[in-house]
Amino acid sequence: MICKNPIYTQNEMQQSEAILSEKLVVAAAANKFHHCFTKSDDDGFLRCEGVKVQDVIDSVDKRPFYLYNKPQITETSTRITRRDRLRWIIGYAIKANNNLKILEHLRQLGCGALLVSGNELRLAL
Repeated sequence: MICKNPIYTQNEMQQSEAILSEKLVVAAAANKFHHCFTKSDDDGFLRCEGVKVQDVIDSVDKRPFYLYNKPQITETSTRITRRDRLRWIIGYAIKANNNLKILEHLRQLGCGALLVSGNELRLAL
């Protein structure tokens, strides 16, 4: 979930909304998103940052497993929080994924946490 920091006056919000609506078409064309997962045209394998996902699968003992890309999380967070110079705060829903390493990284990036239980609060801190 993404929420705006509620520190704007009504006039500032209206101006921001107008700026956003004017820039959406231009930004969509100029602001190409780099995704870490790609399919190789040479061999047809799925790759993450150039590494064959199949090689990762073959190297882990436990299955199923999750494959995360820290630079991708950082890039996505940075793009959201710097978008159109508004003061955005990402509120990450801990219930969606309580992986401690990801939560620590999101906290370092300045993200907030959405939580509903004491255990989620402990994870967020």
